Amino acid sequence: FCAASCCKLAQSGTLRTMRAAQFLLLWLQAVALGMSLVATISNSFPWLSTACDWLSLTGTSGLLGICDCYSYDDAQQCASHQVVFRAQAAAVTMFLVLGLLAGSGCVREAALAYPFAKVLSYLALLVTFLFVPNVVFSRFALASTFACTAFLIVQ
Repeated sequence: FCAASCCKLAQSGTLRTMRAAQFLLLWLQAVALGMSLVATISNSFPWLSTACDWLSLTGTSGLLGICDCYSYDDAQQCASHQVVFRAQAAAVTMFLVLGLLAGSGCVREAALAYPFAKVLSYLALLVTFLFVPNVVFSRFALASTFACTAFLIVQ
């Protein structure tokens, strides 16, 4: 029942105007920024350490993504940085997929169809990225720094 309800919820709604689609994309950016700000300001993730402790019972906590931070001396700062990197990587991934859809001729569908599914996809990516190794997102952050620098120079 829960899975069927979630699928129905993800398929619900369409946007009527391109202006509404622009605001949805703005809200997706705002959610990513909000996640990054919360991760930066709070610098404490009791839910994350609890999940990593639970995973340690399986013997895989150090091997699974963000739980690797708890093997360092400054675990909270590492976790904070990694949550920010993951939140931004999820947003970049969402926008790249939407850009690919638009570039392949699905502009109206990519912009107007399934707005709630886009938000759910962002959150699903964020949760999935928690299990990806930290080195991937450290490299993402480094590449983003170079991309931002190049953008500012070209602009």
